[in-house]
Amino acid sequence: MTERLITDRQPAGNGPPKIDPFRPLIHFLIGHIAFVLAILAAMFTSLPKKGEELVPPLGMVLGGVLFWMSISGLLGAICALIAHLLKTSYLLQREECRRPPSSFLVACLGLLPIIPGVFAVAYAMRGGAAMLAGIPTLPDMSSLPALVF
Repeated sequence: MTERLITDRQPAGNGPPKIDPFRPLIHFLIGHIAFVLAILAAMFTSLPKKGEELVPPLGMVLGGVLFWMSISGLLGAICALIAHLLKTSYLLQREECRRPPSSFLVACLGLLPIIPGVFAVAYAMRGGAAMLAGIPTLPDMSSLPALVF
């Protein structure tokens, strides 16, 4: 039954369906870039107007999150460009010579932009704990449970 559904969607006489192994990676990276841009827009709108001062831990949190999310967005765009170039070279090869991409390469291109996002989340967690505890500096990650709970 699956074969019939696949052949029903294909125009007659075009042969087997074309497989695009890079499509999920490119879609994931584009979604990641959109998510990062939404966070950056929210961070810029949360900055105070002229003349107002930020609470000390909040300024450090905003700076850290803006920095690391900007790096994450840049890496996402670079990885999407690399994935698109690999996809183009893959599709330009003759079908009998095509090899599927390395799973390690695809995993690296997908996970590389996520790593700076982890640091941004760490900054946000430290800032939230500092605001809950009412301290003027960002605490260490090891002291977060004692401050929050």
